[in-house]
This record gives sequence, structure tokens and C-alpha cells, in this order.
Amino acid sequence: MWKYVLCSITLMIIGASGDITVTNNAYNGIVIAMRDDLNEANCNTNFEAIKSMISSASELLYNATGNRLSFGEVKVVVPETWTCGGIANSSEGIRLSDAHVMVAPSHPVFLNNPWTQQPRGCGEQGDFIYIPEGYLSSTSEEVYGTTAQAFVQEWAKFRWGVFEETGHSGDAMFPPSYHAMSNDSLTFLPNYCTDQEIVGEQSCTDSTEEKDCIFTPNTDNSNYGITSSLLSVPFLKNVVSFCDSSTHKSDVPTKQNIICDGKSAWDVIKNSLDISENKPSENAPAPIFTLLTATPAFTDKIVIAVEHSHNTAINEDTWEFLRDAVKKFIEVDVKANTAVGLILFSNTIENIYNLTILSSIDERIKLSSLVPKGDSKSTETKNLLEAITKAAALLSNDGAIILMTANLKKLEVEASGLVSAAGGNSVWPILYPHKDGIDTSVYETLAQNTGGHTLTVKSDTHTPLGGFGDFQDVNNYHDMSLKMLQIQSNISNIGTLNEIGVKDCNVQDKDCNVNFEVDDPALYEEEYIIEIYAATSDNPTANFENLEAEIISEHDTYKAYKIKGEM
Repeated sequence: MWKYVLCSITLMIIGASGDITVTNNAYNGIVIAMRDDLNEANCNTNFEAIKSMISSASELLYNATGNRLSFGEVKVVVPETWTCGGIANSSEGIRLSDAHVMVAPSHPVFLNNPWTQQPRGCGEQGDFIYIPEGYLSSTSEEVYGTTAQAFVQEWAKFRWGVFEETGHSGDAMFPPSYHAMSNDSLTFLPNYCTDQEIVGEQSCTDSTEEKDCIFTPNTDNSNYGITSSLLSVPFLKNVVSFCDSSTHKSDVPTKQNIICDGKSAWDVIKNSLDISENKPSENAPAPIFTLLTATPAFTDKIVIAVEHSHNTAINEDTWEFLRDAVKKFIEVDVKANTAVGLILFSNTIENIYNLTILSSIDERIKLSSLVPKGDSKSTETKNLLEAITKAAALLSNDGAIILMTANLKKLEVEASGLVSAAGGNSVWPILYPHKDGIDTSVYETLAQNTGGHTLTVKSDTHTPLGGFGDFQDVNNYHDMSLKMLQIQSNISNIGTLNEIGVKDCNVQDKDCNVNFEVDDPALYEEEYIIEIYAATSDNPTANFENLEAEIISEHDTYKAYKIKGEM
């Protein structure tokens, strides 16, 4: 028996799937959604407020970026049942969940303050911007700043991966004030990045902790000369720019300093492709707004076409790994409310299972149980044309086909026929088992001409210690699962899982301790998933100290635990 266990940790991503582009110095492809838990009667009012906010923010953004960037094409999407005035005829296939900016009810934590979900690192795009409906209708600029200032602040966090240059009351990591030496004595200074000394009232309790020393900037003319930073004091009416290297303090406890290693916001922004690839323009045209109805949220459709033949059972664990990778994908990885179908094929179609909307764990397990336990060694031939034709028929030409098939010898099939059979669906071949040197051109052509991508998984094997036979390497299994996860992210990265770490355990001892470390636990969701991949003979178990763990998927070669608790 040989002991080889591989552990993976995955997180949920929630964010916009559509690509934002920059053309002629203007952002295009921005999607703003009014969520379906808003009052439809406010649709027209909210649409006008959105247009006003983005138009004024565009002017501010243009000035703040040195005449380089503004907002261009903006699509505002409303629920499919709404009948607001001026709605265009076509939804263009956009869902509410595709939004880069969400207009929604007041948030239970952030109330009517706009905020951005940004779980990634410095210089990386975030998930989405959240604009409370109450904020759109607010006139309290002393609290929130103008809508232009507030939106540009959130856009900077979302688009460029910069962070707040201020602190918060009661926050030990990012306090409202910080200790500093002044006139040979220790004092509290306000934790704000500004281009002039900020004036306000400081209220410190008897505590000597920085988090308990509150500073409230004045919003009257005493701070009239301050023009930066939008990531620090956007509520001051003359603030129109970001802190740069001349005004930034790299050693104060702000989120910007911690995550961006002391760099100023402008130093990060100016190195983005948005800035570096666009020279200043002479003017910024007004944004163009389109009001659209959304496509229903559950229209993501996937058919998994699985080869079930001698080719996928060449070693002891080949079919087991393929089978469990598909089952695991259905039970754990596919995002909620995706419609998934299943086809098993060899030289003929063995079984076709219609699309099922995966809205519950019961639906997931019911579909995954249809993947047969036993392998099939009856034939070495396969009918890809029929498999793709049947998959396309299930999808009605607006979905994705994940093609799980072996690549042990050159495929003697015309790629053009397969492309035609796919219709309007993207095809994503995962070649497993795959032998080095075997031609993949047919699969490459099929994928490239349908909007997919070809992925290969090698067929590395091991012989157990003291045993006989060739067994698939556990890394093959993990690689195959990861590639299915990557396809899901390419199809729609909203509500999908993303692997952030993997470690192996290859020892003969009874116990194997595996620790995962993350740089900043505050960046991650409370719930995450630990996955264990192993050979069928190992049957590993896992213990999680001081954490609430629930098995959500378990097969011969795989276990998945949903974890709740601090990382």
C-alpha cells in the first residue's frame, strides 16, 4: 500500500463575468444592475439617478486620471419582468449577476454606504461595487460626499485594486488615529492621506489604543484646500485626486499600505494598463446609457459528455479518477442554479440525461449518481460527432460542452464536422488520459472555433510499494478536477470556486499534518472548502482543530469538507 494524499483549499468568487474594455480613453461594457429585491415602481427614478451619478463621476475620473479615462458605454439591466420606460427590446443575454455594479437595498452592515467587494490583491480587479438604493436618493453630501466622488472611490478599488487610505473607529488593524512622535512626545495623529494637514476634532477615550482615538474631519471651509485623496476623504467637496508619492505616508496603518506594500494609490493606478496604454485625450464624451431587461439567472447551461470506453480504463485508477472528478464537479464545483446535463458515450451513445437545474444538494447528488461506478472495456472506438450533436441538442445552442475524452492515438475525424455539430455552443475538451506526442489538432480546432479551450491531463502512473499493477498518480486526478474548475470560471466566474492553495502528503507514517497559510485572512470568506484527493486504497480521514467541518462530497478517491471558522 502506498500513501499519497493531496489537499486543496478553494474559495467562492462572486463577481462580474463580462469584460470591461477601454476604447478611445473610455470604459465600455460596464454593466449596472437593479436587483430584483428593489421596488419596480422606482425603476425610472433609479435609472435617472444612475445616469446622473455616472455622468458626473466620468468628469471627475477624467480629471483624476490626467485626462486619460472616462466612462463610455454603460448598460443598466433590470429584472426580466419589469416594464420600465425606455427599455430596449433585447437583453443581450446579460444577467443580473453579471453586473459590475449592483443597485440594491440598504445593506445590513454598510447601511447606505457604497462599498466594493475586493477579496484580491494590490492591482487586481475586484468582484463588484454595491450601491444602496438609499444612497442614490440621499442628498447628504457631508456624510457620503457627492455621488461622483463616492463612485470614483469605489471604482478605484474595484478596477485598479487600490484600497482605503484611512482608518475606522474600533478597528485595531486600520485605526482612526495612530501613534507618532511630535515635539519629543508620543501623540495621536489622524489616519488620513491628504495633501494638506487635515483639520477636525479628535476624541480619545482613556484607552491608549489607537482604535479608540476617533478623529472627525471638519466639513466646513477649514479643509477647503485639501484636494486628495478620494480614497481617504471623498466627502470633502474639493477632493478630486488620489494621493501620490509626494503626499503618501507609507508607514501608517491603512489598508492601502498593508496590501500594496506601502505604495501610494496613484503609484498603483498609473502602472495599470488602463493608464499606461492610454495617453491624455482632448476631451471626454458623455457616457452612453442603455436600459435592458435581464436574462433569467439560471440560463448557464453545461453538458458533460464523458467517454466511457476501454480508453478511459487503461490503468487501475483511470476510470475511478475520471468518474470521481465528474461527480465532484457536479456535487461541489458547479455554481448554483446552473442547468447541467450528462452524456455517456463510446462508439455509440450509452445514456443521455437531460438538463437539471442544480438548485439543491439533492439535485446535485441525483445527477452525479448517474455516472456509472464500473468502467467499460468493451471498445476502443468513440463517436465524437454523435456525442457533440446530442449535447448541442440538449443545450439549444447557448451553452457549453465539457468533453471528457481520451487522447491515446491521433483522432481521424474532420474537425469541421465537429464544429458544425456544436452549433452555437462552446466546446471544452479535457483530454484524459493523454499521452505526450499524440496529436491534439482536431480538439484544438474544435475548441478554438467554438469559443472553448483544449486542456490535457497526463496519464502518469505509480506502482504501489510491495504491490503490482500501475495506478494513476493522484496529481492526475487533481489536475483534471482543477481544469474542470477552470472551465467553470471561464464560462461564468460569478459564484464559482477558485483554488487558492494545494499541498501534498507523501509519507509512510500513519499521520500526515497539512497546514494552509494565507497572507491576509481578512481577504477571504468565512466559508471555504478543503478537498482531499487520494488513491482508492488509502481512504484518508481528516481532523480539523477548532473548526466546524461538514462533508459535502465523498467518493472512493475524494472527500470534500465545507469549513466554517476563521482561517
